[in-house]
Amino acid sequence: VKSIQNSQHAFIITDPSLPDNPIVFASDDFCKLTGYERDQVLGRNCRFLQGPDTCKKKVREISEALKNGEDVPVTFVNYMADETPFWNKLFIASLRDAQNAIVNFIGVLAKVAGPLPDDPEYGKVVAGMEECGGGESDGDGDEEDLEQPASDAPPAEHLK
Repeated sequence: VKSIQNSQHAFIITDPSLPDNPIVFASDDFCKLTGYERDQVLGRNCRFLQGPDTCKKKVREISEALKNGEDVPVTFVNYMADETPFWNKLFIASLRDAQNAIVNFIGVLAKVAGPLPDDPEYGKVVAGMEECGGGESDGDGDEEDLEQPASDAPPAEHLK
């Protein structure tokens, strides 16, 4: 976990043994990307990032995967602290102990230009969303960080 904490990625760690699976760690890059201060997110479930244009079907996919202890990649609309929507390429993986019991979940976020063409939300227009031209991320959460549409490969392949 220490190497994950020192990485340059926007991520959170949650604790499913606590009521409502709250965030117990948020990286600096998560705070930069979302605009939330760490003390605003610790102890809360990630649902606060959802808003009116967040796809409920994809939220159900995430809930089902967590319930079953499965890894899940999804690209959907989330909202920053200032209520600005953004496309979030999210990958959630379970972190397990020596007995294979889930002790935490890690969610790795990336702000992207939009979902892939095979995604049902491909081409979806969201009011208030910044226009973007793509490009590689430098990790500071600004407009230049928008990646090309999400690929099928999860962003944290090494965490599986």
